[in-house]
Amino acid sequence: MNKTKLDFDKRKDEVENYFSFLSILDDDENTRLKYKKEGDLVEEKISDQLQKILIANGFLLLYNVIEATVRNSIVEIYYAIEDNGISFEQLSENLKKIWVEHSTDNLKDGNFKPDTLRDTILKITESILTKETISLSQDK
Repeated sequence: MNKTKLDFDKRKDEVENYFSFLSILDDDENTRLKYKKEGDLVEEKISDQLQKILIANGFLLLYNVIEATVRNSIVEIYYAIEDNGISFEQLSENLKKIWVEHSTDNLKDGNFKPDTLRDTILKITESILTKETISLSQDK
C-alpha cells in the first residue's frame, strides 16, 4: 500500500502546483503571457477560452488522481490476497463474485463446448475444496 500512497502524494503535489498556477490567472486584467516570436517579445492577455481550457485540464488531473488511486488500491488488495495465502472461503462475498467471474471468463456466450464448461467447473471446485490461494488478475 506504500507504493499507492507514494503515487497519490506525487500526483497530489502535481495537482496542487497546477492549481497554484491557475490562481495566478485569477487577475484577468494584469495576467499576461509573454513569449518570443521571431525574435520579438510578444505580450498577450490570456483569452477566456484558454482559461476555460486550463480549468478543464485541472478537472482531468483530479479525475486521473482519483482513478489511479482507486485502481492502485484494488491491485494492492489483489496482491495482498495472494501474498497472504487467502482462500475462497476467506474472501468477502464481493471478492468471491469477482474471482468466479475471472475464473469463468473463458465461457463466452455460445463460444464454448460442454467439455469446456465441465472443465471450468471442475477447476473452480478443486480450487475451493483444496483451499487454493486465490489469484486475481489486475488486467481484468
